[in-house]
Amino acid sequence: MVPFGAEIFNPKEMYGYLTPGINEGADPPDKWDPRDMPDHTFDPGRTFCLIGTNAADYGMVSKAVGPQSDGLVQINNAYVRNANRAYIHRSHSGIYGEVNSEEGYQNLRRFLFGSRQAKVYLRNLQLPEPDPDDVEHDIKDVWQAEIRLSIRGLPVVVSEQLAAHYCPIQLNAVDSPEAGEPLTTVFLLAPDRDTGRQDETGQVVSPRCRYTLQMHAIRIQERRGAFYFNKVTETAADWEDTLIVDVGPGQGDPDGEYLFAEWNSKALGVNATQDPIAVPALTPDTSEVGAAVFTLPLPAAGAAILGGEAEIMIRVVDWV
Repeated sequence: MVPFGAEIFNPKEMYGYLTPGINEGADPPDKWDPRDMPDHTFDPGRTFCLIGTNAADYGMVSKAVGPQSDGLVQINNAYVRNANRAYIHRSHSGIYGEVNSEEGYQNLRRFLFGSRQAKVYLRNLQLPEPDPDDVEHDIKDVWQAEIRLSIRGLPVVVSEQLAAHYCPIQLNAVDSPEAGEPLTTVFLLAPDRDTGRQDETGQVVSPRCRYTLQMHAIRIQERRGAFYFNKVTETAADWEDTLIVDVGPGQGDPDGEYLFAEWNSKALGVNATQDPIAVPALTPDTSEVGAAVFTLPLPAAGAAILGGEAEIMIRVVDWV
């Protein structure tokens, strides 16, 4: 008998209650993975997973589970494959847990009631060739991306994948650089079309939704399974910038909906005074039925690291 009812996480028990038509106590087949949702059940694309990355606040159990977890569930086991997900620096439960967190509430509010889904990809990635001298001495380049997703008006970061939280994006592991590495997914509430509406202070509220994606590209090195620090400057990114995206009506067209985007390094001045962040709006590719696909090249500093053809792709669909 496993204490505290933890036997529900055993593969046999999970197979029984996660697989329709299976009798309780049946043995799962070889290579069965609870993160794969059967085709005839729920649609992973309509599923949302909130993943905690702070094991430190959970207590003694976290010592056994390890730091790459929320204290109870390991990060790599905390989501359904191909489902929407967000990473937040919270523990599994408790006063600093995911359940009662502002991050959890704001993510679920938008997933359940949002009008648009925007998936952000890094496409046509081409990492720098390793130094031949490093290769000769068995030194391996490992490229990681860190991201932070924020939405204007919220006091929290709605998703973040950082090396310090044990969950950066591993760029070396990208299967298809041309198709794109998914960076994050954001759900947006319908923009407020009441142009000129004021908040409680009398300030005019923007009719556009704004979200920002902070990006860091970092190279670390390994030699024979251990970190190699000779060429590393700790915390210094090889490239970093912030993509600012506005979704909503255009200037002179209060009933239309457009997407405006610019890199923070190119948006001179105070960002809040530039609304939309850049004009003209991006032109979408609408060849895919039901979707609008937007692309934006990396700035020169990013292209020098991630390849001259690298770009951000944003795929927007209605979400109801």
